[in-house]
Amino acid sequence: ISLPLAKSFLPSAFFTFLKLLTLSVILLFFILSTLLTLKIKKEIFKPLFFPYSFLLFLLGIVVQFFFVMEFVYLAKALSISLDIKTFFAIIPIVSFVSTLPVTISGLGIREGSLSYFFSLLGKPIEYGVSLGLLAYTVILLLAIPGVLLYLKVKIRTEEIPESIEVKENV
Repeated sequence: ISLPLAKSFLPSAFFTFLKLLTLSVILLFFILSTLLTLKIKKEIFKPLFFPYSFLLFLLGIVVQFFFVMEFVYLAKALSISLDIKTFFAIIPIVSFVSTLPVTISGLGIREGSLSYFFSLLGKPIEYGVSLGLLAYTVILLLAIPGVLLYLKVKIRTEEIPESIEVKENV
């Protein structure tokens, strides 16, 4: 959706590739959603049926908006002055590239791609490295409550079967 904002600084072949990739993924999503709606009537696939899948698509856009805004505010904290439209063009691409299974959690890929885009915009590559590492640190810090909750629930569920087995053996 924000890809046309990147046309001014991306190489034309790369921009064309990204545009075709984005349009084909969106088209494939809606085609598969429509086919699932028409062909498969199982309850387990209900979230993938058409009205629900469009809601999922909109929620994905909202999540990406907040993800980009995280980078905008972190860049302001590092005194990196870029237009907000530039972040809406760069961050979805960086997010996609960093999810490729090349490194653990996209470390290095995220920073390298941010540095590449910052160099296209005439900014020092150190800005990309520092912004990428800071964003990853924030993500890790925000995941700590979820990890603690997961471990608490996992420990509790591991205790339950043992107590049941003891009662059955008695």
